[in-house]
Amino acid sequence: MVEGQKRYVPYVAPEEKVPELTWKGIILGAILSVVMTMANAYMALKVGMTVAACFASAVIAMGVLRIFRGTILEENLARTAASAGESLVAGVAFTLPAMIYLGLWENFNIIVTTVVAILGGTIGVFFVVLFRMMIVNDMSLPYPEAYATAEVVKAGQKGGKGGMLVLLSGLFGAAIKSLQAIFYIIPEGVSGMVSVGKSSIEALKIRMHEGFLYWETPVTGPAYFGVGYIIGPTLSSLMFAGAVLAYFAVYPLSIYLYPDLADVGGFARNYYYMRQIGAGAMITAACYTIFNLRGVILGGIKKAFEGLSSGLRTPSVSMRTEADIPFGLDMALIILVAIPLGIFYYFQMNMVVGSIVALVLMVILAFVFAIVSAHIVSLVGSSNNPVSGMAILTVVITALFMVVVGLRGEPGSEMAKAGLSAAILVGTTVCAAAAIGGDVTQDLKIGHVLGGTPWKMEIAEIVGVIIAAPVIGFTFNVLLEQAKMAGEGIGGPSLPAPQSGVMAVLAEGIVTATAAWPLLLVGIIIGIAIILLKVPSPMLVAIGMYLGVGTTFAVFLGGIARWITERIWTRRGLNEEQRGNADRTGTLIATGMIAGEAITGIASAFLIVSGVISPSPPSWSPWNWSATQQLPITLVVFAVIMFVLTYFTARKKAYE
Repeated sequence: MVEGQKRYVPYVAPEEKVPELTWKGIILGAILSVVMTMANAYMALKVGMTVAACFASAVIAMGVLRIFRGTILEENLARTAASAGESLVAGVAFTLPAMIYLGLWENFNIIVTTVVAILGGTIGVFFVVLFRMMIVNDMSLPYPEAYATAEVVKAGQKGGKGGMLVLLSGLFGAAIKSLQAIFYIIPEGVSGMVSVGKSSIEALKIRMHEGFLYWETPVTGPAYFGVGYIIGPTLSSLMFAGAVLAYFAVYPLSIYLYPDLADVGGFARNYYYMRQIGAGAMITAACYTIFNLRGVILGGIKKAFEGLSSGLRTPSVSMRTEADIPFGLDMALIILVAIPLGIFYYFQMNMVVGSIVALVLMVILAFVFAIVSAHIVSLVGSSNNPVSGMAILTVVITALFMVVVGLRGEPGSEMAKAGLSAAILVGTTVCAAAAIGGDVTQDLKIGHVLGGTPWKMEIAEIVGVIIAAPVIGFTFNVLLEQAKMAGEGIGGPSLPAPQSGVMAVLAEGIVTATAAWPLLLVGIIIGIAIILLKVPSPMLVAIGMYLGVGTTFAVFLGGIARWITERIWTRRGLNEEQRGNADRTGTLIATGMIAGEAITGIASAFLIVSGVISPSPPSWSPWNWSATQQLPITLVVFAVIMFVLTYFTARKKAYE
């Protein structure tokens, strides 16, 4: 069959009978889904980003199932279930923590979190099934990450050591995080203020105010370096540029004009103010992203309706590699998911009209954004899927509709709480559907190349969603309790959750009309300026403004490590195939470091909450030393992490 310029020849022929939907594949997929969910839940709250699990999960599944004589289709099924957890986290973590920001919850409601995640995730799968044949079978679409992963899986049938790389780098990340968060030997980071002397500005009637410069080292976390390595030097530089603008320009200016901000409490206030400015910049960046994708959005919607009409008139197929969940059953499942969601919204809002409006909005927006997400993934891959932009738009639209139906009022009023809850919960459902929509499309394309059975992969995706959903709320609560014991919470330096902060600001501003509009306006104007400068990714600059120096500095150094290795590859004259091998090696090492730190970070939080270890470092700990005493330790840690990222990705074994 020829479509476009490519010939579709699956790795496993449609007539071949190869074990696929088996217990060992499902169990491994469930385990990997839990691991990837926990790791990405940690990263989402810490740095506002998740790491695509598709490639790493494929490599791990190959390594594990090779021991049990698993087939390539069993490996594909396990990877499908695993990647569902990673994507579902993005959908929930970018929106639901806003419930904590807004004071609607004290802790994450495990039941509500699980219900929203499962129903949002599964409806995303069912929507994609409606137009799978239209978008997945289109051989003219590039699907960059899907084809790359499929090639790795096919090459892995001849053997490989990728799984061992992930394991060893994971142990390295876990060791660094253990020394930092469990044994309190490695400081998390060092910061301070440097006086630049006193001066006066007569025109502003400022007499002898003292100026300060804020400085901060990168966070000593391998995960952040790993994120920087994966996104590369350009994007990591943009992210750090946002922090430089906010903390090395806006912050010193604020301190000079308002000297009280130089104390600890003042820093906390200024941190909040800069968050508002960063939120404004993120709003602008999200709108710009959606505007730039208007053609893709319309094209995706067109494909979806073509696929929907095709499904209504096309009889069931007999070929294994084209068999989806039956069209009629899929439509019934969509209805079965929508009904409990409507009931769920009613109990959360206690208003019939409001719950009906919320349900209608959810169905329409989830359908549209699942389509948009799927189409974007087909063009640029899931790593570049702007789910947070779709979530921001959803929250704004829902909040406006809630105001129209009367769910508005003063802060703290029951009507305002109902309106805010509706905006965030609908946003979370839609965001989960959009994230899963992109993920399942990419997974189905990988299966399309390998010769997988679509309906079996769709079941694996649903299993991954169901397994991951309760893990998200549990992980969030453990991290939140640890932050509370340190006197912080969601939105603090340890758990900034940037996208959710923006959702909270927007929803509250619309429903209660109490947003800090002057600060948001400053951020919006900065965002416009960033766009006019033709910055490649305005959203990353805005996130950097929101997050601060320590985190983004570490991400930036990870990008520098990638830049160094790429220069080494060029100097050695690596060909395209060798560069691809080296790039995959580096990605596996970085992914392992991220997973290792994330799982250890969650474990340390659980130990602290359980009372096994102290929430504060002992008196002898380097954490209690002066900044000048801590600095040598942190520099050694940075050097070790940079060495691991550069040496093991540049040596000959990395690209052979």
